[in-house]
Amino acid sequence: MLKGYPHRGTLLLLIGLSFVVGASMTARAQIRAASPERIGDTVICRIGNSSYKLTPDARFRFRANRKETQEAFDAVAPHTDLSSYIYTVPVTERINVEICPGDQGMNYIAYNRDWLLSVYNDTNGKWALYAIIAHEVGHYVLAHDRRSSGSNPRIELEADEYAGEILAKMRASLEEAQAAYRWGADHDETDTHPPLHKRLEAVERGWRKIRGGNDSAGGASETGSAGCANCIERGPVELKNSVYRGGPDNQFRFTFKIATVQFNTDDALLSRASEVTSDSNSHLWNNKKYYWTREKQEDRLLLAWKNLTTETMGWAVVQLHEGEWVYKTNGSQGKWERIDRGSERVKLLWNSSGQTVEIFLTAPSPSGGWTVNDIQYSFGYSN
Repeated sequence: MLKGYPHRGTLLLLIGLSFVVGASMTARAQIRAASPERIGDTVICRIGNSSYKLTPDARFRFRANRKETQEAFDAVAPHTDLSSYIYTVPVTERINVEICPGDQGMNYIAYNRDWLLSVYNDTNGKWALYAIIAHEVGHYVLAHDRRSSGSNPRIELEADEYAGEILAKMRASLEEAQAAYRWGADHDETDTHPPLHKRLEAVERGWRKIRGGNDSAGGASETGSAGCANCIERGPVELKNSVYRGGPDNQFRFTFKIATVQFNTDDALLSRASEVTSDSNSHLWNNKKYYWTREKQEDRLLLAWKNLTTETMGWAVVQLHEGEWVYKTNGSQGKWERIDRGSERVKLLWNSSGQTVEIFLTAPSPSGGWTVNDIQYSFGYSN
């Protein structure tokens, strides 16, 4: 059981903010916000031979008021195996979140929004939220709502394993896939839930069905070794309090950063690049290929580097324009260049203190599992 409001011994769910990875509109439509006109003043949940009522929260009667929570379902839904619709309902009861099999084949997920926001703030990230969403969807996919009378350790472990598979498909690291459990699961076994160590093992089993033995979304030494040249990882990834050294005798210190911006003027980009590279925390410089997914229409990707020893720097900005990915750098005098989809990666070069700084950009083909909103990038040395 996760900590929070009292739980009925049914099934748990968390909802967070959106991080959409390769979404398809068909799958996304399988989790919908319930229409207030359709559900009325109460929702009746039926688990096994028992039933109880929940009260929809009138504060969120309009769907627009539930946008931030619905986006979390939209992020997870494309990676699931749902064959029927699920409807989400915010309620006034001091619950956390529960599946709610209703009448006439209506399957709901009921949640308390205040509790959800507290969870998001506590975990300071989205992966814990997505993991428990996947867990709850797993209960429906695995038909636990039809063949159980409530939570028990066996079906919880089945749903945990399913969640591990979904998080792996969303390109979470194993640590990220297990984050929700480390935050809120009981260490000891209860009548309804297994102990923490078994839940972590179940998540790992599911995760490894998809990802195999690769435990992380990144990894590199401080010196920025070449690493796995063909790996595709989720970005950004940072090494805390770490910089990279280059130039003669490795006497120069470099840092690398990425940021999402909503502008593209050179002066504003230079200012933002200076800001994000002002400390020593650095993105991995290891020649791995990372991807960035555009979440909003106005989002642009800023990739910046700085020589901390000489205070020199450079940047590149990438944006989607009329269906094509384009880029410019601080040395291109405002000129935009196109990144041809599926072609050889574009290599951007700078020289600083005898060290060649490289940024690579690729617009992957959608047939490879990418969407039009994805761009691939890396910092590092040549292959």
